[in-house]
Amino acid sequence: MLNSYNQTTHPMTKAELLEKIGQHWDDLQKVHQHDNLYDFEKEFARIAMEMNREALEALLGKVPKDHRKKRITTVFGLVEIGHDNR
Repeated sequence: MLNSYNQTTHPMTKAELLEKIGQHWDDLQKVHQHDNLYDFEKEFARIAMEMNREALEALLGKVPKDHRKKRITTVFGLVEIGHDNR
């Protein structure tokens, strides 16, 4: 029930999402510098995973430093959710 997570945080706007993606624009442009498809795909996947994790954290909340927070392992990596995002 993901709708309950957004009750205490504001949903990400299109502008916020585009801003987050824009922060990785230079990295995405550098991906083309690789000599082979393996390195290209590996670097592209790393950047895409990082962008997805940032977007997920923006929707659910920032990763807290407190070890008592709820941890969810997603395909984008470990995401921790504070108690205020239940």
